[in-house]
Amino acid sequence: MTVPGHAEAVVSVYIERFEADDDDTEADYVVEPNQLFKERYPLQMATTLVNLNEAPTCKVRVFNPYPTKVNLRHDAEIGIAERMEKIVSVLTKAEHQAESDNLVAVRRITTRSAEVKVVNDKPNGKIQVPAHLESLLRKSSKGKSDVEKKALASLLAKHGDTFSKDELRSWVDPLS
Repeated sequence: MTVPGHAEAVVSVYIERFEADDDDTEADYVVEPNQLFKERYPLQMATTLVNLNEAPTCKVRVFNPYPTKVNLRHDAEIGIAERMEKIVSVLTKAEHQAESDNLVAVRRITTRSAEVKVVNDKPNGKIQVPAHLESLLRKSSKGKSDVEKKALASLLAKHGDTFSKDELRSWVDPLS
């Protein structure tokens, strides 16, 4: 395969499988360039998430940042696939609504707001943050939304005994 200069190509690759790979049909693998590929070819390869059970070959993207064409051998070993244990979550399914026509600048995405579990919530709606963490709360919550401030306060209230109270006491005595 020839990758022209200053061009990107989508390459079909065969990923060698083992019998144990058939045990989990929902497993995802991350394909990354191996050291031999990096040394032999002046190309860049994007890290790609693939499912080996969808097809015998998978697609990866390679980019040639140089003006001269590069020939990628048909039987070249270009990467390694590593099994992903678990994908925790995806940031978002789409770009920020206001950024849909932005083609030149860095784009923004909106993350899903996680459900906030509030601890130590007083009847008046205030969260009791330990005294030695109040200044940390003030500094950390600048520019944050009310939901983020409440989540931060809840986190500090829940794990207040993890932080040292002063220079001499690096831990908080639970009996004090």
